[in-house]
Amino acid sequence: MNELKQILEIVNENDEVIGLENRTKIHTEGLLHREIHVWFITPNGEIVFQHRAKDKDTYPDKLDATVGGHVEPND
Repeated sequence: MNELKQILEIVNENDEVIGLENRTKIHTEGLLHREIHVWFITPNGEIVFQHRAKDKDTYPDKLDATVGGHVEPND
């Protein structure tokens, strides 16, 4: 799915779904929505990061959680 057209759930401070909106508007307006981040830590206590793509629309070319992304509606 095209990330810029992706529809996500908007939530309130109690994590209750209050609407649906496209990803671009959610990020532009700073609306609350669900994401997940998973951090892998090695037996030596080192954190494994991923390197974001240079063409990402948010935080391009930066380090990020090992795995992460948006939670799809109804998940």
